[in-house]
Formats: sequence, structure tokens, C-alpha cells
Amino acid sequence: MAKRNGTKVKNRRVFCRLVVIFTCIIFISLIFIIGMKFSDWGGVNRVTPMVINFLRNNVFGSEFVLDTEKKLFSFRDGVNKKVKNNIDKSMLEIDGDTELNSKLTALMEEYVSNNGSITQHDMDLLNLFAQNYYQKIPSVFPETLEGEGVWEKFGISPSTFKPLYAKTFIRPDTDRRYSMVYLYKFDMDRLKLDFIPGNKDAENPVCTGEMNSNQKKNSMWIFSGGFQYIHGYYGMKYLNNEVLPPREDAATLLFYSDGSYRITKWQESFKNDRNIYAYRQNEFMLVIDGQITPDINKMWGLTPKNVDPIYTVRSGLGFTKNNEMVFAFGDSLSADTLAKAMIMAGVINGMHLDMNYFNVHLVNVKRTHRENGELKLWTFNENKTLSFYKNIYTYPSPRDYFVISAKDPAITGSTYLE
Repeated sequence: MAKRNGTKVKNRRVFCRLVVIFTCIIFISLIFIIGMKFSDWGGVNRVTPMVINFLRNNVFGSEFVLDTEKKLFSFRDGVNKKVKNNIDKSMLEIDGDTELNSKLTALMEEYVSNNGSITQHDMDLLNLFAQNYYQKIPSVFPETLEGEGVWEKFGISPSTFKPLYAKTFIRPDTDRRYSMVYLYKFDMDRLKLDFIPGNKDAENPVCTGEMNSNQKKNSMWIFSGGFQYIHGYYGMKYLNNEVLPPREDAATLLFYSDGSYRITKWQESFKNDRNIYAYRQNEFMLVIDGQITPDINKMWGLTPKNVDPIYTVRSGLGFTKNNEMVFAFGDSLSADTLAKAMIMAGVINGMHLDMNYFNVHLVNVKRTHRENGELKLWTFNENKTLSFYKNIYTYPSPRDYFVISAKDPAITGSTYLE
């Protein structure tokens, strides 16, 4: 009799589990169908991370999800190393000379100091210099992929010969020939960086997750922020309002009232510095004084540092000595290889942002005017390798993000759709 009752209890438990699993499947399926139906809102790509975060926070818990992700990413990395390491020979080119002509450098300095007074011959040389403003990044391999390390430049300034932005890609990992980091370098003399907390970051009235009217008019690029608070307890300050309390050992991006920026380890004195109107913390410092820091987290969030690294999609942010901002992202990256790529791009001080496919984005902004004069924003993916939600950040965002705007409205004029 006892055995029969035990069997009934066991069967009841199995039945309950099946009901829960079936209900979850139905729920997720409905969410995905809704996402597909409303593709203008973002579709499946926008719904997927919401489902994942819901299951993480309300069903399975962070520890279970973290352990599962670690196993999946480790398995995926092992497969990639076996399958993707054989690069197509037709895509390779022999590395050439990467040194700039020193005379051109001297001419550029002379041109700027003399307010543009220079001979036509030297001007021709300077135009050549402008096309080579950023040196090619040498490959870690004896051969390179086509375009690897070569900076594609846009919006070259006639007074400084500095590109408004430039982009390239490199492979920083000698064990993973398929691992690519995409690098974007922005001229912060002509651009401005803003930080916007998401409306789910904290219960705070400043957290609307939406750009203000000036940012909507002048924004040119938008990229994703860092970890959510529950995944690392990193602090935020926005418009002189502390959104989340700072963590003393965290990498911190500081926004100063004079328009300058700084990435450094948190200091208690920052709390009372009236010149700092905003900051965003995330993880430990990746790069200090052009060197990889020894205390970087090999995984993410609250996991220990003395573990095997996890290779997945990651993004990072840093500044060069010439007031350029570098945004880096790619797949099959560890914290070390991300930091290495940022240093190769000239980063002096840098920090880790977010990770995993659905959390890392870089989009450019276009805009139109409707018949009633209302400004309409559109966003387009800068890189098809990573995730893209249709028109992301044109709606109030639940997670924080960064906005790059033009200081001169004339620069923004090219961002209107016809």
C-alpha cells in the first residue's frame, strides 16, 4: 500500500513538472508570436532577452543560468576552435609597411600651427596623410585578412585632418583565428557622449530610458551600456542624481561639467566632486596606462576572478591619449583578448561594458520629419555580426545606453533621411 502511495506521489510530481514545462513552452511561444507579429517594434530579437531575463530573475535564478551559460559557451568555444580556425586562404593578404612618413607628420603640425598656410605641393602630401591618419594595426598573425587593421575613415576635419570617426577590425587571439574585434574610433573634439539610465535600472524619476529633445536632434550613434545592477551592483549617477550607489573597486566612466571624460577606478573623493555630473560603473578596469590590468574578471558579474575565461560576445569602452573614444565589440572574446584589442587601437584607459549576443549593440541614427513637423528617429545596425533590434533606442529603453551626438548641428545634417 505504501509503495502504491509512493508511486502516486511520484507520478503526481512528474505530472506537475510536465504541466509547468508545457505552460512555460506555451508562454514563450506566445511571446515569440507576438514579437513576430509586431516586427516594427523589434520582433523576436527584442522579445528574446526579455524572456531570458524573466526566466533568470523569476524562475531559475542567476546561479543556475550562469552555470548553464558557462557550460554552453565553453562547449561552443571548443567547437569553434575545431571548425573555424581554418581561414579561407583566398581571404588573406601579406602584411605591408605600417609606418607613416615622418615628413607628413611634421607637415600636418606645421599646417595646423600656421592656420592652414602651406604650399599646394605640401597640401597634396597632407591629403595623403589624411588618408593614413591612423596607422594600420599590425596583425598578430604572419598574414592578415583583407582590410584587417586598416582604418576606414569618415568626416576628415580640414583643420586637424582628424576623422570624425574611423572603423576597422582585428584578430587579437592567436589561438582563435576566427575571433574578431570590431573597433570604432570617435573624435571627441567634435562629438559629445551622453549616458542615459534605463527605466528598469532603478526606481528613480530620472530613469526614463528616453533621450531628451536635444539628443534626439543631434544624436549620431547609440551603443549599449553595461551590466544590470543585480548582476554586479555597479553604481550610476545621472544629471547630478545618484541613481545607484557606487562600488569602491569598480571601473568608472566619469562625465565632467566641462565636457571631458575619464575612465578610472572609483575613488571616494568622486562622491563630493561637484564637477562630476554623471558616472557609470561596470566591472573592474580592463586597461590602465595602456596595460592590461591583472585583476580583470575573466567571466562576468559576481563570479570569481581565478576561473577559466569564458569566450562570448563582449563590448568595451576606452579613451586614447588624443581625446578619441574607442568602442570595441566582437564574438568569441575573453576579457583579456578584448583588452588586448583595445590597447592595439590606442586605448590608454578602458573598461568592460556588456556581454552576450542580445545585450551588445551599436547603431547609427537617422531622422525624418513627419507631416506635422514631429521628429521621427530611426536606427540602423552598424555591424551585422551582432544583434540588432529594429529601431532600438527610439523607444524608452529598460536598460541603460550611451548616445554620441555632434557638437556642431551642421554635422548632424547628414543624418536626415530623404
